[in-house]
Order: sequence, then structure tokens, then C-alpha cells
Amino acid sequence: DLEKVAMLKEQTKAINAYFAARNLPLEGTGAKFAKEADKYRLDYRLMPAIAMVETTGGKFACPGAYKRTGDEGYTNNAFGWGSCTISFKSKDHAIEVIARNLSGNNPNTARHYNGKGTKPILETYNPPSVKPGYAAKVMSVMNAIGKEDIGLTLKATTPTNT
Repeated sequence: DLEKVAMLKEQTKAINAYFAARNLPLEGTGAKFAKEADKYRLDYRLMPAIAMVETTGGKFACPGAYKRTGDEGYTNNAFGWGSCTISFKSKDHAIEVIARNLSGNNPNTARHYNGKGTKPILETYNPPSVKPGYAAKVMSVMNAIGKEDIGLTLKATTPTNT
């Protein structure tokens, strides 16, 4: 539907603008982030914010010590996933895998993430006992990326035929 397309377009724009303003490697991945977040019912800002906190938007992505694939010696792991021991064939593949896991849709990790909201997801991803303040830091980046309801208010501002 048109409303969903407009919402994804606005979310894509917000993510890309955030990374572009900082000249970061994840610039241009906004559409993939928005699509996967929508598919798995995650906040569209969650994964870009995790990538920002973990690797400065891919600038300091996990090194290629465990390299199977990747560009320029990196593993396409901008999320610190698996303590940097896991590599992905592309940035898009990484986003797909992270979204599936954080949403509780991977049977191997569902017990950790299934049914959780944003803050509990973050506290599972990096527990306060391991990284104090992690959830708050990621949520602060989420707010810098854009508003939670971006694109959802378009219907209210669209003229109607009366």
C-alpha cells in the first residue's frame, strides 16, 4: 500500500542521511535496514544505531581475522555480532541475519530475543553487566537518526477528497 511505501521511503531517507552526514560505510543501506525492520517488526533505527555504537557505522567493522568474505579485509560485520567471529557475504546479508535474530525469528537465538521490546533486546545484545549504559547509548543514537514514528503520520497530512 502507498502509506507503507511512503513510510519505508522516509525511514530510508533518515538512515541514509544519518550515515551520509558522517561519511560512513553504511551510507546507502537505509532501504535494506528499513525493509528488514518492517519485515520483522523492529524499530527501523535499532540496527543502524547498533552498527553506529559497535563499529561507528561500519568504519571500524570487525577485522578480517575470521575472513571468509568481505571487502577490504573486513567481514561485513558492522554489528559486532558473535563477538566479531562471524562474517557475512555482504552488508545486506548481515542486516538480514541481524534482523532475523533480534526479532526472535531465528530458532537458535529466539529464546534470547523473542517478544522483547527495544531496550530488553539491547540489554540482551550487550548486558549491563558487560557494557554498562549500552542500551541508553544505542537509544540515544536511535533518537539522532530520526523519530520513531517517521512516516506513520503521513496519512494525517495527506489531503482527502471530501
